[in-house]
Amino acid sequence: LPYMNMANIQMQTKNIPAAIENYQKALQIKPDMTSIHLSLGMIFYQFKNDIPKALSHLKDALRLSPSQPGADRIKSLIDELENKKPT
Repeated sequence: LPYMNMANIQMQTKNIPAAIENYQKALQIKPDMTSIHLSLGMIFYQFKNDIPKALSHLKDALRLSPSQPGADRIKSLIDELENKKPT
């Protein structure tokens, strides 16, 4: 997907807002693409500290591909974020 390719490049250059926008455009075309949900989940967690959005995308990634490589790490991160207390 061109939007996903562009978002990947924007992530490499740390253009986070543009990357989010392009990942979201890619998601409109392929809403069941696990890697897009995983990328958005990590962006919202690592760069935006938006736990609800991060959880939503990470859960979608896990739901779409429960046996994907790294599923255990995704489950652990979901558990960690769900138990995170607001500061």
